[in-house]
Amino acid sequence: MAEDKKDAAAPSSYELIGPGVIIDFPDGDDDGGPPPEGPVAVVLRLAVQDARVALGRARFWVISTIAILASWLVAVPVVLLMSGGGYPPEVQGWGYLLTSACLTLTASLLATHWGLSRLRTGPGQDSGTVDHARSSGPLRPWIAAMGRGLVFTAVATAVLLVLAVSSGGPVAIAGVAAVVMLLEFVVFSAIGAGAESWSERRPAAVVTGWLVGLILAVGNVAAAIALLPAVRADEPVSVALNVQRDYGSERLVSYECAGEIVGAAEVFHTERIIWLAAANPVVIFGLLAGQAVEGENSIAWLPGELQAAAEGPSRQVACVNAEEMAEPATELPLSFSGPALQLAVAGVFLAAGGRAARRRQQAAVS
Repeated sequence: MAEDKKDAAAPSSYELIGPGVIIDFPDGDDDGGPPPEGPVAVVLRLAVQDARVALGRARFWVISTIAILASWLVAVPVVLLMSGGGYPPEVQGWGYLLTSACLTLTASLLATHWGLSRLRTGPGQDSGTVDHARSSGPLRPWIAAMGRGLVFTAVATAVLLVLAVSSGGPVAIAGVAAVVMLLEFVVFSAIGAGAESWSERRPAAVVTGWLVGLILAVGNVAAAIALLPAVRADEPVSVALNVQRDYGSERLVSYECAGEIVGAAEVFHTERIIWLAAANPVVIFGLLAGQAVEGENSIAWLPGELQAAAEGPSRQVACVNAEEMAEPATELPLSFSGPALQLAVAGVFLAAGGRAARRRQQAAVS
Protein backbone atom coordinates (compact mmCIF):
# COMPACT_ATOMS: atom_id res chain seq x y z
CA MET A 1 0.00 0.00 0.00
CA ALA A 2 2.82 2.42 0.83
CA GLU A 3 4.46 1.75 -2.51
CA ASP A 4 1.17 2.30 -4.33
CA LYS A 5 0.70 5.70 -2.62
CA LYS A 6 4.28 6.64 -3.46
CA ASP A 7 3.78 5.77 -7.13
CA ALA A 8 0.57 7.77 -7.22
CA ALA A 9 2.21 10.82 -5.67
CA ALA A 10 5.17 10.74 -8.08
CA PRO A 11 4.90 13.04 -11.05
CA SER A 12 4.07 11.42 -14.35
CA SER A 13 6.87 11.10 -16.88
CA TYR A 14 6.75 10.50 -20.61
CA GLU A 15 9.34 8.78 -22.76
CA LEU A 16 10.14 10.07 -26.21
CA ILE A 17 9.88 7.35 -28.80
CA GLY A 18 12.77 7.14 -31.15
CA PRO A 19 16.33 8.31 -30.78
CA GLY A 20 17.35 11.88 -31.57
CA VAL A 21 13.81 13.28 -31.51
CA ILE A 22 13.78 17.09 -31.14
CA ILE A 23 10.57 18.94 -30.41
CA ASP A 24 10.64 22.65 -31.20
CA PHE A 25 8.05 24.75 -29.42
CA PRO A 26 7.62 28.07 -31.34
CA ASP A 27 7.00 31.26 -29.47
CA GLY A 28 3.65 32.00 -31.17
CA ASP A 29 0.79 30.00 -32.51
CA ASP A 30 1.45 28.60 -35.95
CA ASP A 31 -1.36 26.81 -37.66
CA GLY A 32 0.55 26.43 -40.90
CA GLY A 33 -1.54 29.08 -42.71
CA PRO A 34 -0.33 31.97 -44.84
CA PRO A 35 1.55 34.84 -43.17
CA PRO A 36 -0.62 37.67 -41.86
CA GLU A 37 -1.32 40.65 -44.17
CA GLY A 38 0.37 43.94 -43.60
CA PRO A 39 -1.72 47.01 -42.74
CA VAL A 40 -1.43 48.47 -46.26
CA ALA A 41 -2.54 45.18 -47.83
CA VAL A 42 -5.50 44.98 -45.46
CA VAL A 43 -6.63 48.52 -46.29
CA LEU A 44 -6.20 47.89 -50.01
CA ARG A 45 -8.18 44.65 -49.86
CA LEU A 46 -11.00 46.27 -47.89
CA ALA A 47 -11.07 49.26 -50.23
CA VAL A 48 -11.35 47.03 -53.28
CA GLN A 49 -14.12 45.11 -51.54
CA ASP A 50 -15.93 48.37 -50.76
CA ALA A 51 -15.67 49.42 -54.40
CA ARG A 52 -17.03 46.06 -55.59
CA VAL A 53 -19.95 46.32 -53.19
CA ALA A 54 -20.73 49.84 -54.40
CA LEU A 55 -20.50 48.84 -58.05
CA GLY A 56 -22.91 46.00 -57.39
CA ARG A 57 -25.59 48.37 -56.18
CA ALA A 58 -28.18 49.94 -58.49
CA ARG A 59 -27.62 53.31 -56.81
CA PHE A 60 -24.16 53.70 -58.38
CA TRP A 61 -25.45 53.06 -61.89
CA VAL A 62 -28.46 55.34 -61.43
CA ILE A 63 -26.28 58.20 -60.16
CA SER A 64 -23.75 57.68 -62.96
CA THR A 65 -26.44 57.64 -65.63
CA ILE A 66 -28.07 60.80 -64.27
CA ALA A 67 -24.68 62.55 -64.06
CA ILE A 68 -23.79 61.77 -67.68
CA LEU A 69 -27.22 62.77 -68.97
CA ALA A 70 -27.14 65.98 -66.90
CA SER A 71 -23.77 66.93 -68.40
CA TRP A 72 -25.17 66.52 -71.90
CA LEU A 73 -28.42 68.33 -71.08
CA VAL A 74 -26.48 71.29 -69.68
CA ALA A 75 -24.25 71.51 -72.75
CA VAL A 76 -27.02 71.38 -75.39
CA PRO A 77 -28.98 74.51 -74.30
CA VAL A 78 -25.74 76.47 -73.96
CA VAL A 79 -24.74 75.56 -77.52
CA LEU A 80 -28.19 76.41 -78.90
CA LEU A 81 -28.09 79.74 -77.09
CA MET A 82 -24.65 80.53 -78.51
CA SER A 83 -25.85 79.67 -82.02
CA GLY A 84 -28.79 82.06 -81.77
CA GLY A 85 -31.40 79.34 -81.52
CA GLY A 86 -30.54 77.80 -84.88
CA TYR A 87 -28.95 74.47 -85.68
CA PRO A 88 -25.83 75.08 -87.79
CA PRO A 89 -23.56 72.13 -88.70
CA GLU A 90 -21.03 72.94 -85.97
CA VAL A 91 -23.62 72.64 -83.19
CA GLN A 92 -22.95 68.93 -82.70
CA GLY A 93 -19.22 69.54 -82.41
CA TRP A 94 -19.77 72.27 -79.83
CA GLY A 95 -22.15 69.99 -77.94
CA TYR A 96 -19.53 67.25 -77.88
CA LEU A 97 -16.89 69.69 -76.63
CA LEU A 98 -19.05 71.23 -73.89
CA THR A 99 -20.31 67.82 -72.77
CA SER A 100 -16.69 66.75 -72.31
CA ALA A 101 -16.00 69.86 -70.25
CA CYS A 102 -19.13 69.38 -68.14
CA LEU A 103 -18.20 65.78 -67.42
CA THR A 104 -14.90 66.86 -65.87
CA LEU A 105 -16.83 69.13 -63.51
CA THR A 106 -19.35 66.37 -62.80
CA ALA A 107 -16.52 63.97 -62.00
CA SER A 108 -15.12 66.36 -59.40
CA LEU A 109 -18.48 66.63 -57.63
CA LEU A 110 -19.07 62.86 -57.69
CA ALA A 111 -15.55 62.28 -56.37
CA THR A 112 -16.19 64.61 -53.44
CA HIS A 113 -19.43 62.81 -52.62
CA TRP A 114 -17.91 59.34 -52.88
CA GLY A 115 -14.86 60.35 -50.87
CA LEU A 116 -17.09 61.55 -48.04
CA SER A 117 -19.23 58.40 -48.17
CA ARG A 118 -18.40 55.21 -46.31
CA LEU A 119 -20.22 51.95 -46.78
CA ARG A 120 -22.40 51.23 -43.78
CA THR A 121 -21.75 47.52 -43.70
CA GLY A 122 -18.59 45.52 -44.20
CA PRO A 123 -15.91 43.43 -42.48
CA GLY A 124 -15.35 44.60 -38.93
CA GLN A 125 -18.38 46.90 -38.94
CA ASP A 126 -21.79 46.60 -37.43
CA SER A 127 -24.71 47.66 -39.56
CA GLY A 128 -25.27 51.39 -39.33
CA THR A 129 -21.85 52.25 -37.90
CA VAL A 130 -18.64 53.50 -39.45
CA ASP A 131 -16.32 53.56 -36.45
CA HIS A 132 -14.09 50.73 -37.70
CA ALA A 133 -13.74 52.32 -41.13
CA ARG A 134 -12.94 55.73 -39.68
CA SER A 135 -10.14 54.21 -37.60
CA SER A 136 -8.43 53.00 -40.80
CA GLY A 137 -7.88 56.57 -41.99
CA PRO A 138 -8.60 58.08 -45.40
CA LEU A 139 -6.86 55.49 -47.57
CA ARG A 140 -9.70 52.98 -47.61
CA PRO A 141 -12.51 55.35 -48.73
CA TRP A 142 -10.10 57.13 -51.07
CA ILE A 143 -9.15 53.96 -52.93
CA ALA A 144 -12.76 52.77 -52.97
CA ALA A 145 -13.92 56.10 -54.43
CA MET A 146 -11.21 55.97 -57.10
CA GLY A 147 -12.39 52.48 -58.04
CA ARG A 148 -15.89 53.81 -58.63
CA GLY A 149 -14.41 56.77 -60.48
CA LEU A 150 -12.48 54.49 -62.81
CA VAL A 151 -15.70 52.72 -63.84
CA PHE A 152 -17.56 56.02 -64.22
CA THR A 153 -14.75 57.39 -66.40
CA ALA A 154 -14.87 54.33 -68.65
CA VAL A 155 -18.64 54.67 -69.16
CA ALA A 156 -18.47 58.44 -69.69
CA THR A 157 -15.61 58.08 -72.18
CA ALA A 158 -17.61 55.53 -74.16
CA VAL A 159 -20.48 58.04 -74.38
CA LEU A 160 -18.06 60.77 -75.50
CA LEU A 161 -16.67 58.51 -78.22
CA VAL A 162 -20.21 58.01 -79.53
CA LEU A 163 -20.67 61.79 -79.58
CA ALA A 164 -17.31 62.22 -81.33
CA VAL A 165 -18.25 59.79 -84.10
CA SER A 166 -21.73 61.25 -84.56
CA SER A 167 -20.49 64.86 -84.64
CA GLY A 168 -17.27 64.27 -86.54
CA GLY A 169 -15.31 65.86 -83.73
CA PRO A 170 -11.75 64.94 -82.77
CA VAL A 171 -11.49 61.75 -80.73
CA ALA A 172 -8.57 63.28 -78.83
CA ILE A 173 -11.07 65.46 -76.94
CA ALA A 174 -12.61 62.33 -75.38
CA GLY A 175 -9.15 61.09 -74.44
CA VAL A 176 -8.28 64.38 -72.74
CA ALA A 177 -11.61 64.36 -70.90
CA ALA A 178 -10.88 60.83 -69.64
CA VAL A 179 -7.47 61.87 -68.32
CA VAL A 180 -8.90 64.94 -66.56
CA MET A 181 -11.79 62.93 -65.07
CA LEU A 182 -9.32 60.42 -63.63
CA LEU A 183 -7.27 63.29 -62.19
CA GLU A 184 -10.35 64.79 -60.57
CA PHE A 185 -11.35 61.46 -59.02
CA VAL A 186 -7.88 61.18 -57.52
CA VAL A 187 -7.92 64.74 -56.18
CA PHE A 188 -11.49 65.33 -55.06
CA SER A 189 -12.02 61.88 -53.54
CA ALA A 190 -8.85 62.50 -51.53
CA ILE A 191 -10.31 65.78 -50.30
CA GLY A 192 -13.55 64.08 -49.29
CA ALA A 193 -11.90 61.08 -47.65
CA GLY A 194 -9.34 63.26 -45.90
CA ALA A 195 -12.00 65.62 -44.55
CA GLU A 196 -14.09 62.68 -43.30
CA SER A 197 -11.13 61.24 -41.41
CA TRP A 198 -9.85 64.60 -40.25
CA SER A 199 -12.94 65.82 -38.44
CA GLU A 200 -14.31 64.16 -35.33
CA ARG A 201 -17.87 65.05 -36.30
CA ARG A 202 -19.58 63.90 -39.46
CA PRO A 203 -21.42 67.20 -40.21
CA ALA A 204 -18.20 69.18 -39.93
CA ALA A 205 -16.47 66.73 -42.27
CA VAL A 206 -19.23 67.04 -44.87
CA VAL A 207 -19.20 70.84 -44.73
CA THR A 208 -15.40 71.00 -44.98
CA GLY A 209 -15.18 68.51 -47.84
CA TRP A 210 -17.92 70.14 -49.90
CA LEU A 211 -16.68 73.65 -49.20
CA VAL A 212 -13.17 72.92 -50.47
CA GLY A 213 -14.52 70.81 -53.34
CA LEU A 214 -16.86 73.55 -54.53
CA ILE A 215 -14.12 76.17 -54.24
CA LEU A 216 -11.85 74.15 -56.53
CA ALA A 217 -14.67 73.17 -58.90
CA VAL A 218 -16.56 76.47 -59.23
CA GLY A 219 -15.51 79.11 -56.72
CA ASN A 220 -12.00 79.69 -58.06
CA VAL A 221 -13.18 80.79 -61.50
CA ALA A 222 -15.95 82.91 -59.97
CA ALA A 223 -13.40 84.58 -57.68
CA ALA A 224 -11.03 85.31 -60.57
CA ILE A 225 -13.84 86.94 -62.58
CA ALA A 226 -15.04 88.94 -59.58
CA LEU A 227 -11.51 90.24 -58.94
CA LEU A 228 -10.96 91.54 -62.48
CA PRO A 229 -11.98 95.12 -61.58
CA ALA A 230 -9.54 95.04 -58.68
CA VAL A 231 -6.55 94.36 -60.95
CA ARG A 232 -7.41 97.05 -63.49
CA ALA A 233 -4.93 99.93 -63.67
CA ASP A 234 -3.92 102.87 -65.86
CA GLU A 235 -0.23 102.43 -66.59
CA PRO A 236 2.15 104.79 -68.42
CA VAL A 237 3.26 103.61 -71.85
CA SER A 238 5.90 104.64 -74.35
CA VAL A 239 6.15 104.33 -78.13
CA ALA A 240 6.53 100.72 -79.31
CA LEU A 241 9.01 99.87 -82.07
CA ASN A 242 9.59 96.68 -84.10
CA VAL A 243 6.39 95.09 -82.82
CA GLN A 244 5.93 91.41 -83.60
CA ARG A 245 2.65 89.56 -83.07
CA ASP A 246 1.72 85.92 -83.00
CA TYR A 247 0.19 84.81 -86.27
CA GLY A 248 -3.52 84.16 -85.90
CA SER A 249 -3.99 85.25 -82.29
CA GLU A 250 -2.44 88.72 -82.72
CA ARG A 251 -0.84 88.43 -79.26
CA LEU A 252 2.30 90.48 -78.68
CA VAL A 253 5.47 88.44 -79.01
CA SER A 254 8.26 91.01 -78.88
CA TYR A 255 8.84 94.74 -79.24
CA GLU A 256 11.23 97.53 -78.39
CA CYS A 257 10.35 100.72 -76.53
CA ALA A 258 11.29 104.35 -76.92
CA GLY A 259 12.42 106.08 -73.77
CA GLU A 260 9.76 108.74 -73.46
CA ILE A 261 6.38 108.15 -71.81
CA VAL A 262 3.70 109.31 -74.22
CA GLY A 263 0.50 108.53 -72.34
CA ALA A 264 -1.39 105.98 -70.29
CA ALA A 265 -3.24 102.79 -71.16
CA GLU A 266 -5.77 100.62 -69.39
CA VAL A 267 -4.27 97.26 -68.43
CA PHE A 268 -5.36 94.31 -66.34
CA HIS A 269 -2.79 92.61 -64.11
CA THR A 270 -4.30 89.19 -64.71
CA GLU A 271 -1.08 87.50 -63.57
CA ARG A 272 -2.19 88.27 -60.01
CA ILE A 273 -5.44 86.27 -60.21
CA ILE A 274 -5.10 83.72 -63.01
CA TRP A 275 -3.64 81.17 -60.63
CA LEU A 276 -7.01 81.05 -58.86
CA ALA A 277 -8.67 79.62 -61.96
CA ALA A 278 -5.75 77.39 -62.96
CA ALA A 279 -6.89 74.58 -60.64
CA ASN A 280 -10.44 74.49 -62.04
CA PRO A 281 -11.30 71.16 -63.73
CA VAL A 282 -12.86 72.83 -66.79
CA VAL A 283 -9.86 75.16 -67.18
CA ILE A 284 -7.46 72.21 -66.97
CA PHE A 285 -9.53 70.39 -69.58
CA GLY A 286 -9.52 73.44 -71.86
CA LEU A 287 -5.77 73.86 -71.59
CA LEU A 288 -5.02 70.22 -72.36
CA ALA A 289 -7.69 69.86 -75.06
CA GLY A 290 -6.49 72.96 -76.87
CA GLN A 291 -2.97 71.57 -76.94
CA ALA A 292 -4.06 68.08 -77.99
CA VAL A 293 -5.96 69.13 -81.12
CA GLU A 294 -3.93 70.83 -83.83
CA GLY A 295 -5.21 73.22 -86.46
CA GLU A 296 -8.20 75.50 -86.43
CA ASN A 297 -10.81 74.33 -83.97
CA SER A 298 -13.13 75.76 -81.38
CA ILE A 299 -10.77 75.52 -78.42
CA ALA A 300 -7.24 75.80 -79.83
CA TRP A 301 -7.10 79.48 -78.91
CA LEU A 302 -7.70 78.90 -75.19
CA PRO A 303 -4.24 77.72 -73.99
CA GLY A 304 -2.47 80.68 -75.56
CA GLU A 305 -4.94 83.21 -74.19
CA LEU A 306 -4.78 81.81 -70.67
CA GLN A 307 -1.01 81.64 -70.75
CA ALA A 308 -0.88 85.22 -71.97
CA ALA A 309 -3.11 86.21 -69.06
CA ALA A 310 -0.66 84.48 -66.72
CA GLU A 311 2.20 86.54 -68.14
CA GLY A 312 0.53 89.86 -67.38
CA PRO A 313 0.07 93.18 -69.19
CA SER A 314 3.17 92.77 -71.36
CA ARG A 315 1.14 90.49 -73.63
CA GLN A 316 -1.78 92.89 -73.77
CA VAL A 317 -0.27 96.33 -74.25
CA ALA A 318 3.21 97.11 -75.59
CA CYS A 319 5.74 99.16 -73.64
CA VAL A 320 3.93 99.41 -70.33
CA ASN A 321 6.22 101.50 -68.11
CA ALA A 322 8.58 101.60 -71.12
CA GLU A 323 9.61 97.99 -70.46
CA GLU A 324 10.78 95.99 -73.46
CA MET A 325 10.06 92.35 -74.15
CA ALA A 326 12.65 90.89 -76.45
CA GLU A 327 11.68 87.25 -75.90
CA PRO A 328 8.50 85.46 -74.84
CA ALA A 329 8.21 85.07 -71.11
CA THR A 330 9.04 81.68 -69.67
CA GLU A 331 6.49 81.41 -66.90
CA LEU A 332 5.34 78.08 -65.45
CA PRO A 333 2.71 76.61 -67.82
CA LEU A 334 -0.82 76.72 -66.44
CA SER A 335 -1.43 73.19 -67.68
CA PHE A 336 1.17 72.07 -65.12
CA SER A 337 0.53 74.48 -62.25
CA GLY A 338 -3.22 73.75 -62.14
CA PRO A 339 -2.96 69.98 -61.57
CA ALA A 340 0.01 70.56 -59.25
CA LEU A 341 -2.10 72.86 -57.06
CA GLN A 342 -4.93 70.32 -57.01
CA LEU A 343 -2.61 67.49 -56.00
CA ALA A 344 -1.06 69.64 -53.27
CA VAL A 345 -4.48 70.31 -51.73
CA ALA A 346 -5.35 66.61 -51.94
CA GLY A 347 -2.08 65.69 -50.26
CA VAL A 348 -2.77 68.07 -47.38
CA PHE A 349 -6.17 66.50 -46.74
CA LEU A 350 -4.85 62.93 -46.95
CA ALA A 351 -1.98 63.72 -44.57
CA ALA A 352 -4.26 65.50 -42.09
CA GLY A 353 -6.84 62.71 -42.22
CA GLY A 354 -4.22 60.02 -41.68
CA ARG A 355 -2.71 61.88 -38.76
CA ALA A 356 -6.12 62.33 -37.13
CA ALA A 357 -6.89 58.62 -37.57
CA ARG A 358 -3.60 57.61 -35.94
CA ARG A 359 -4.28 59.97 -33.05
CA ARG A 360 -7.69 58.37 -32.49
CA GLN A 361 -6.13 54.90 -32.55
CA GLN A 362 -3.52 55.87 -29.95
CA ALA A 363 -6.22 57.41 -27.75
CA ALA A 364 -8.30 54.22 -27.99
CA VAL A 365 -5.34 52.02 -27.02
CA SER A 366 -4.37 54.18 -24.05
